[in-house]
Amino acid sequence: MNYTIPSPTSPARGRGLLAARAVRPGDIIAVFDGAGTPAIAIPDSNHLAHTCSYCLATPADNNDTTTTTPPVKLRACTGCRVVAYCSPACQKRDWQLVHKLECKVFQRVRASTSASGHVALPTPVRALVQILLLRSDADRNALVGKLESHVDDFRRLPPGNVNDSNRSSAEAVSWQDMELQAMAALHYLGRAVGEREKNEALEVLCKLQVNSFNRLDADIGQTGLFLHPQLAMVNHSCLPSAYVQFSGRVAVLRAYQAINEGDEVEISYIDQALPLSQRQASLKARYHFTCACPRCAEDLDVYQACQRYPHLQLNDLSLATDLSELIRQQTSPPLSKTKDFSKAIAQVQASFTSLPTPPRSSSGATTTADAGSTEDLRRRWSLCQPLLLADTTHSTPFAIHPVPEILTDAVIHFSSRANYAAGLALSSLLATQVEPVRNPFPESPGRVKGLLTLAKLLANAAAPAAAAAAAEEEWSSSPSASASPRQKPQSKALQAAEKAILAVLRTMDVPTTCEVLLLLVLRSASSSTASPSPRPATSSDAQHQNNNNHHHHRMLIQPYHHEAQDILQDIRALPGRHAEQDLVRKLLDQRGRPGPGLGSSSSRTQEEKLFLEMVIVKPLREIAGLARSVMDAEFGGAAVQ
Repeated sequence: MNYTIPSPTSPARGRGLLAARAVRPGDIIAVFDGAGTPAIAIPDSNHLAHTCSYCLATPADNNDTTTTTPPVKLRACTGCRVVAYCSPACQKRDWQLVHKLECKVFQRVRASTSASGHVALPTPVRALVQILLLRSDADRNALVGKLESHVDDFRRLPPGNVNDSNRSSAEAVSWQDMELQAMAALHYLGRAVGEREKNEALEVLCKLQVNSFNRLDADIGQTGLFLHPQLAMVNHSCLPSAYVQFSGRVAVLRAYQAINEGDEVEISYIDQALPLSQRQASLKARYHFTCACPRCAEDLDVYQACQRYPHLQLNDLSLATDLSELIRQQTSPPLSKTKDFSKAIAQVQASFTSLPTPPRSSSGATTTADAGSTEDLRRRWSLCQPLLLADTTHSTPFAIHPVPEILTDAVIHFSSRANYAAGLALSSLLATQVEPVRNPFPESPGRVKGLLTLAKLLANAAAPAAAAAAAEEEWSSSPSASASPRQKPQSKALQAAEKAILAVLRTMDVPTTCEVLLLLVLRSASSSTASPSPRPATSSDAQHQNNNNHHHHRMLIQPYHHEAQDILQDIRALPGRHAEQDLVRKLLDQRGRPGPGLGSSSSRTQEEKLFLEMVIVKPLREIAGLARSVMDAEFGGAAVQ
């Protein structure tokens, strides 16, 4: 399935992809699965032992008690002991695809490096090996022959030039690194390492650096490298019209906003919510161009960029029903035109430029189990105070970098300590006031994963709130009613904040709220895109279209959708909730409603609007309003200084 056509090559933007037909937000534009075209899809070298090397499935997190998804059991290849598989079927497919040839290469690597403990080649080198092992020059040319390499730009890279969070740790950061990687690949392949061979390998490595996709998603344990020659043609914009999702060995290009037939499809190669200077530095370092999109040309802040999104009405069925008003407040006038704020943001960004990167776990999340990470959060939150306290005519700009990243890490901090109420406040703030600004399309992966996190925290935090009298008594005599035994005593300020959160929780219909959140998560696994037929459909056409739609739906399903479904089944098994379930069904039923994607408020009854606003959104906003107190109490701030 591919509803794109190549664009004519231009001197400024090179190649690109155009929409072959009009699409709506959330529609599938194209599917890239390697069928008929060579592609590379491999796990990150650091996660080879924990990822199936064919389907790229990863084991479930054994520490996550909220999911009933059975863990994936992996077994290493008996030949090289480097790669692993989740089933004999995957092992057989990968053997036929490439491992029959690369297994001996990995055996040589293991034999020569096992003493040092490094038994796997870096990720780009393994990808290079696979490309050099392609059976024919035609296959190799089809995969990388037409890709841009920017060899001359890479030659000019000084050692240690790049500090780019979008890179994996194994990627080269200098020409000298790339030369070593090219020679390593040729050496373990048993091939000559002459100048011509080295230059050919270097060119392929450069093409991998520029055109491959990093599949890293720490939230779902997804890692690896993906390369497809057609997907590599999609150009960049910091105001993208599309985004890429990965499902196993498949990449799905989905519409972020409506795209007319013949318009260029653009994705963001980086986190587009970063400040202009960081975006430009990352793009220049890896992709060797200077972005001139409207967001960069006008230096739009995250609120101004959100204001440009043409479908803000899609948020009428979300936790950000007031998004248009929130954006209006933060852009009248723009934050960048407010003197005190401009000074504050410059001060904060200068402070964070010199700040060491916080320690990260193997999954990519900030490590919060040790004391250093708590101190790191305290230091980072302190550095944000000029931004949070800037004298502006606006509400607190929580969506401005680096505040969202700190809040996200703080959610992990509190969750790991079983302080679910505190984590709930921060997650509510992220879901209602932060992620909708950074990602105004409600079905974008960042927002969807945030909804699942919110539902899980809500369910966990509601446990002490359900026993109101007992909880009140415990709060007056215990440092924390919901804390784990290993948690340090909480400050009085944090106890007061959590008590206020639990008070709101006792007024909420928690099962119904969780049900709505989980259904919004599951809606992102659907797409209104069907396979269009240019002629009147016959019964066989209809069956074929249904089969296609089912296949495409499966490709949109992510691990967090399975988890949401598991939790939803438990909630729906609760007795005596028929009336509430009927209201939820009416709210989310899209049949007969006009408009794209999630629909708009104009298509909903007054009863449905009131139900969403008063039962679901309003209590979560109240809890979100306590997030600042939670952060200041735990990590220091104006409220406790």
